[in-house]
Amino acid sequence: MTPRHVILDALSALGRETCDFDLASDHPLRSLARTDLSLAEVTCELPPKGTEGDIATNVAFILSRRLSLSPRDTAHLLVPVLSASPYVEEVSVAGPGFLNLTLKEGFWADTVRAILSQEKTFGHGVWGAGQSVNVEYVSANPTGPLHMAHGRVAVVGDVLANLFEASGFDVTREYYINDRGVQVDKLARSLYMRYCEVCGVSCETVLEGAYPGAYLIDIAQDLYARDGRTWLDKDESAWLSPFKAFAMSALMAMIRHTMDVVGIKHDVFVSEQDLFDRGLFDEVKASLDAHQLTAIDTLPPPKGKKAEGWTAEPLLLFKATKLGETQDAPLCKSDGSPTYLGGDLAYHTDKLSRQFDLLINVWGADHASQVGRLKAAVDVLSEGKADLSFVLCQIVHVLQGGKPVKMSKRAGSYVELEDIVQDVGADVLRFMMVSREHTTHLTLDIDVVKETSSNNPVFYVHYAYARGHSVLKEAQKIWGHDVTHTSRLKKARLDLLCTKGEQDLIKKMAFWPACVEGSTRAREPHRITTFLTDVATRFHSLWSQGNQQTTLRFLREDDPDVSLARLALVQAMLYVLASGFAILGITPKETLTW
Repeated sequence: MTPRHVILDALSALGRETCDFDLASDHPLRSLARTDLSLAEVTCELPPKGTEGDIATNVAFILSRRLSLSPRDTAHLLVPVLSASPYVEEVSVAGPGFLNLTLKEGFWADTVRAILSQEKTFGHGVWGAGQSVNVEYVSANPTGPLHMAHGRVAVVGDVLANLFEASGFDVTREYYINDRGVQVDKLARSLYMRYCEVCGVSCETVLEGAYPGAYLIDIAQDLYARDGRTWLDKDESAWLSPFKAFAMSALMAMIRHTMDVVGIKHDVFVSEQDLFDRGLFDEVKASLDAHQLTAIDTLPPPKGKKAEGWTAEPLLLFKATKLGETQDAPLCKSDGSPTYLGGDLAYHTDKLSRQFDLLINVWGADHASQVGRLKAAVDVLSEGKADLSFVLCQIVHVLQGGKPVKMSKRAGSYVELEDIVQDVGADVLRFMMVSREHTTHLTLDIDVVKETSSNNPVFYVHYAYARGHSVLKEAQKIWGHDVTHTSRLKKARLDLLCTKGEQDLIKKMAFWPACVEGSTRAREPHRITTFLTDVATRFHSLWSQGNQQTTLRFLREDDPDVSLARLALVQAMLYVLASGFAILGITPKETLTW
């Protein structure tokens, strides 16, 4: 039983066919009987410091909409309903309509027992059982190594997929390969220039805007090792296609290697070229045309460009303005080839054919302008059935020595993700990439994440885990290995965990299931690192209190009952941290080396 379930169980009677409460026939709560209360939006959290109660909930705000009453009036109506719960000691109304609940003392001991029983699965839910979700992330153009912005998208997407799995969903992790179009032709031509260099000859034509990275020299050397000087005397029509294929293969291998180093997993890789070969773009055009949402028309000049310098060309447009968007969007370029939007719609047509319950695209924030029109088109293509959402990640700044890290020598124009991983480690990178809300810019200070102090959030949480294990090992030295077995810890007198610090830690851990569910529903993985940091803070505080006062130490040879209870608390804390580490995709460390 979690704090949130205390509230939901108490309210469940309101939705039954016969109300369990003796309410007058005209009582407002009567209108909730025999209805689906839809309480997914109900939150439950620790109340602000200085506020009465153990837990605070917004349930009155949610139900006030159904009752057409103010949240505060609704809260007063709910007091007797919540008070009837066998777990609730007292209920009070706070502010504009929040409800604060004080729970009975035995509830918190039961929380520790529940954690000990469920171990590392404590916090996992089943509310997503029977539902499928497709999470698309990374999907970087295979024209160069992954950079730090890709890294944030990769980790946010991977942790989101872990969250949905922990919530019971059937998860498909997907990468969309942009392996056709102008940028791939440009890549092949850039490779040809490097190939000529490797062969020791000057390229007849220099490509303006060629990809500058030294990684292409490595790929050109591999191509030369395979084919020798075969392509030097050939026309572009002969070498363009094989050069594209070779470059795509080499760069996707490079990208996959980097993702392996970071621990990023995908189940499915979808080729854009394959989608077009299967005729899905033609399906998109036909479907939008059937809904009268295409037209040959011109676009106004881009913002900031004067009309007199703009040559408007007739293009096949998606008439997004008919669906409320501010501007129509081209499906094809002037040469008839598909635009990025055309490719995205072909890809989402493929996704729709696989009938997922949820579609989530984790993209960089620089793609924000594409979201509205893509959602509008997918809504049409799915006949309003698709549940498509976007998670847009802001950029990452890397500092070292107080200064921005310069570009990678290999990449030529940006900081390579793999360089940073080699410097700080995959676990540190993963934690930091979700240490802040994805909608805000993130600064990764390499010096800070190498510190062994509380300034380093990654070290701080790992240190709590290592400290916890040191307590268990010390207990084994005193009382034998059996003392830390879960079966033994479950029999501890958990009512002895009565200090404020102990209660604070238990109450925080009780909200771990709500944190996992809330992070999943909101698509906000940074809540996980915030929660783990808070748990670590409360544990470190207990450790410090024990150093200052011997009666508060975790292990007291003069009081084995208290010691066993505190060992149960430590083990519960370790299970919560381990559960969080698993969601973050990082490895717990029983012994800390930094």
